[in-house]
Amino acid sequence: MAKPLEILEKILNLEEKDYTYQDKAVAGGLARYADTWLKQATQAFGETARPWVEDIANRLRAYSSLHLETRPEAMAALREMLRAAQPGEVPAAEAPAEVPTPQTQHSARRQPRGEAGRGLDAPVETLAGVGKKRAELFEKLGVKTIRDLLFFYPRRYEDYSTLKTINHLVYGERVSVLATVWDAGTRQTQGGRSLFRAILSDNTGTLEVTWFNQPYLTERIRSGMQILVSGKIDAYLGRLTMNSPEWEVVGHTDLTSIRIQPVYPLTEGLQQRWMRMTLQRTLSAWAKRVPDALPAAMKLEHNLLPLDRALWGVHLPDNQEHLRAARRRLAFEETLYLQLGLLRQRLLWKAQPGRAIQPAPGYLETLKASLPYALTAAQHRSVDEMLRDLASGQPMNRLLQGDVGAGKTVVAGLLMATTADALGHS
Repeated sequence: MAKPLEILEKILNLEEKDYTYQDKAVAGGLARYADTWLKQATQAFGETARPWVEDIANRLRAYSSLHLETRPEAMAALREMLRAAQPGEVPAAEAPAEVPTPQTQHSARRQPRGEAGRGLDAPVETLAGVGKKRAELFEKLGVKTIRDLLFFYPRRYEDYSTLKTINHLVYGERVSVLATVWDAGTRQTQGGRSLFRAILSDNTGTLEVTWFNQPYLTERIRSGMQILVSGKIDAYLGRLTMNSPEWEVVGHTDLTSIRIQPVYPLTEGLQQRWMRMTLQRTLSAWAKRVPDALPAAMKLEHNLLPLDRALWGVHLPDNQEHLRAARRRLAFEETLYLQLGLLRQRLLWKAQPGRAIQPAPGYLETLKASLPYALTAAQHRSVDEMLRDLASGQPMNRLLQGDVGAGKTVVAGLLMATTADALGHS
């Protein structure tokens, strides 16, 4: 086996067995070793294997930013890619240029999950940890492929650095609170409904939170848990309360690794933490493979992020500035496509043959003179511009805009009468 593979295999063994995924097998972590691997492996295998070599380097870089609980799965994917390189063989690039992935003479089962299918258009169930059952839940959200998942944006965000403490809550405001569950339990109301109540505390005060007709919460929210609740602050008998808020269990890694957490629109059976972990793994493996359609000069001129950086920013932003820049880049691209589409439709539409309308000499002036009032300068200008359009022989498409009482109707009436007269004499 080539020397770079031997070295990397030893590093991965050390990371997995001795350091239990703490990213301490090499100084600076696997992310720092990625450049060394890229240089040595390219020299060993040649440029034909560069896509495969770069893929492994990207995974090494992503490993350091992963949560501890997701690193074993990333390690397994790395080992699977290394096993695809057999002694004496040179991994070659796969034919399609859209998603450069490694390929050998062996079967597709040696390739990482999701890569043996149709690249970004492979079914989402090919992602590790998804499977058929969760894929069916994803389909309810309109997510069918890996590409769909990358562009499945959060509906809002929770910034843990700006959460309010209980002693600063105000009646009537919508807020998110991070607190520990002191007590929780379910009881029946006089109307026969179940009521689950939890008392939360964050060392500055307590907050009573209730959910109606959700008895299953008894198994999910227990004393000692740290949870995040988001909703409107109400009051009952002088105490601050929150009724039927959104909630989720918060782990230590959520608070220390990513200060801004995405909140996705979900369906029953999918949880926020699992969704975030799945998006993080998917971004690590696929974000750089999404083709960036914007030219480099355009991105430079308008100060736009690269697409992979924007995808990271909209899902797992480093800070508010990163989130704003990511949204701006994605909104710019969507708006550009919309404008290009409209422009294309306009060009196609204007390419259709039209009928030139030439009003009879003096006819329009006679109509204007018969009006009980004189047209304004803006009305004269609008009529003249649209008459030029009608005379061009191309289909006209205009929007006449003005305040109520500005005289839009008389302008339209003059044009209709002029057109009818011209067609009647043709």
